[in-house]
Amino acid sequence: MSALGNAFEQLELYFATRISSLVGQFINPELEAIRTQLATLSKKADAIMASQADVKAKLDALSANVADEKTVIGSVETLLSNLQQQIRDLQTKITNADVPQEIVDAVDALSQAVTDNKTQLANDVAANTPAASTQ
Repeated sequence: MSALGNAFEQLELYFATRISSLVGQFINPELEAIRTQLATLSKKADAIMASQADVKAKLDALSANVADEKTVIGSVETLLSNLQQQIRDLQTKITNADVPQEIVDAVDALSQAVTDNKTQLANDVAANTPAASTQ
């Protein structure tokens, strides 16, 4: 091998060693910093996903409760309407019959109580229903 070829090999070895040293000094710490940041971002993404899953589960449970409330409210309304109709039917029957006034008064009071309960239920629902958003 010639002296020039030998010099090129030594120069190539020197630069390879020097580049390797520079990579170790500058690039490896940067890569490690990037790995650390990626790990942190990954943990944050996992936390966000878990939080979203939790919010979704709570939303599903709340939606089910709202649906149940509509069923309950509908059942109460039906019950009160049916009860009111039964009382009206009874009022019609006692109007055409010879019954003591105290019974007529009791049936009238019962009818008024059902009407008051329906009104109170409607007022309670309205009072506890948030106003529609204008946004």
